[in-house]
Amino acid sequence: GLYHSIFEWFNPLYLQDKANNFTTRRYVDEVYYPQAVELNTLYQPDLIWSDGDWEANSSYWRSPELLAWLYNNGAGSADKLVVNDRWGNENPSI
Repeated sequence: GLYHSIFEWFNPLYLQDKANNFTTRRYVDEVYYPQAVELNTLYQPDLIWSDGDWEANSSYWRSPELLAWLYNNGAGSADKLVVNDRWGNENPSI
């Protein structure tokens, strides 16, 4: 399995996006998303535990796009892939 923190607390790009009320997403586009694709391509985990999503919604994190990629052609083990529910702050249990 793979634990992946969505954000880096003090990354300047993340702090800039946060200061912009997540109307920009340089951190996601330049750091998080490419990193997530690389990790999942290299290691092809059967379990992905995403964490650190509570400050922004799934659109900011590009979660629907990433999850679609994982299950359709990205992870290599999509038929047995399990993910948790921490992909955006829309989750009412947070």
